[in-house]
Amino acid sequence: MDFDDLPETLREFGSIAIIILALLTFDFFNTNPNYFWIVLAVVIIGSGIYFYYKNIQPYRNRKTTKINKKDKSNTLTSERIGKRITNEFVNELRILLSAFRPVPQKKYNESAFEAQLYQTLNQAYKTRNIAYQSSAKSGRVDLVIDNRWAIELKLASSKKQLDIAFRQFLKYAEEFEYLFVLVHDTNKKLQKSDITGLSNDFKKIGLTNIEFIIVNW
Repeated sequence: MDFDDLPETLREFGSIAIIILALLTFDFFNTNPNYFWIVLAVVIIGSGIYFYYKNIQPYRNRKTTKINKKDKSNTLTSERIGKRITNEFVNELRILLSAFRPVPQKKYNESAFEAQLYQTLNQAYKTRNIAYQSSAKSGRVDLVIDNRWAIELKLASSKKQLDIAFRQFLKYAEEFEYLFVLVHDTNKKLQKSDITGLSNDFKKIGLTNIEFIIVNW
């Protein structure tokens, strides 16, 4: 109900009451001037706090949120760029390893093949750090590039020989970003299904950063 809807007598009474209250308040502060300044200070401080939380704080929160979103966006962009560069290098390295052909040997010599592959990598990636017979936490790795990508060369005549080295490959794959296993099929009896099965065994335990390349030199 609005003030205008009240009976005239009540409106007059209300007006008189407001005037009396105003006079009493004025008389109180006139008699006790210190209280006036205290009440005024409380009103000003309270108004300032109300204005801050109603207007300034929401704006600061919005600004902080925008900055956080921008930082997150920049981080995601950097991660995407880094991942793309890594994928490009892995693809490039895959092509190089598949095309690698060592100097023919009268007798298969894994160490000689490793040394030749090391020279090939040094010529192809002169600006990268390529370690030969690198000591790692998981053991001695044939070749490691920039402490990130590992290459293990194996001479195998059967899948059983690769199965025996499963634990060794597992440790390398857990330590490095990507592991290439370059397998020379000495008897030309390894089947594609053998390698697929071995790769699937690693995928089952969550390792997708290991790749087998079968070659016949």
